[in-house]
Amino acid sequence: LQVAAPDVEPFARLGARVRYLNAQNQRIKTARLVMPKEETLHESSVTVTSPMGAALLGLQAGREFAWRDHGGSHRRVTVLEILD
Repeated sequence: LQVAAPDVEPFARLGARVRYLNAQNQRIKTARLVMPKEETLHESSVTVTSPMGAALLGLQAGREFAWRDHGGSHRRVTVLEILD
């Protein structure tokens, strides 16, 4: 007996490469979501414990998340694509 996996849209998760738009500076970046100990200079990465990483975590393409940073400025990020 085989059970078919439900069709689930990809979402930003630990280890995924995510292409996103940072609304504050209008820059598109691609980064891998990693744990703090896995952050590397050789590959663009964002730790899931950083404000940006925590905002991206769990989002699907087309979704956005907005928050205020420690200085009270409005921040917003939009996921453009989940690459893997």
